Amino acid sequence: VAILEIRTHEQIWESVLQIPCNSNINDLVWNNKGMLCIGDDDGTVSVVDLSYLKSGKAVSEMNYNWQRQGVISQTKLTRNLGRNAITSLCWLPSSTVRDDQDSLAVGGSDGIFEVIDLSERSQL
Repeated sequence: VAILEIRTHEQIWESVLQIPCNSNINDLVWNNKGMLCIGDDDGTVSVVDLSYLKSGKAVSEMNYNWQRQGVISQTKLTRNLGRNAITSLCWLPSSTVRDDQDSLAVGGSDGIFEVIDLSERSQL
């Protein structure tokens, strides 16, 4: 997955971050806080914190600590590795959960549907 910054006023684009994935990607979803989820064919959900991109600053104006944040703030959730494809991802709206809660619905080819609370990622 490649994250690009497109600056239309300057008519340029810049590669921000490359997130490696070992298999085909079936679903990709952002939430309003800047969390990106990637669901793949191997039964893995990668959750990457890209909230720094919502700062409004151009990537060229930032120091490179933001890029390190995206790399170290990645959480991988795996279910039935290699025998299950993640087919559907959806961030639950804040009206269904607490405003400060990040809940992710995950569905797979194994027929299992889960809701995962990612609010306290430091405890995962």
